[in-house]
Amino acid sequence: MVTGLVEEAGGRAWTLAEADRRIAAAWDLLDPLDLDPAARRGLADLTTALTARHA
Repeated sequence: MVTGLVEEAGGRAWTLAEADRRIAAAWDLLDPLDLDPAARRGLADLTTALTARHA
């Protein structure tokens, strides 16, 4: 019931877009750093797992 109202109001779409925006901003800050490739992959895998889209 409440989840339907949130969906209808655009809350889910906004939240997913905001998560994408914040992840992109974080990568913009991390990209210039000389991170170990394995650490970079680990961070990428973690963000993918945390933001996996489940309908």
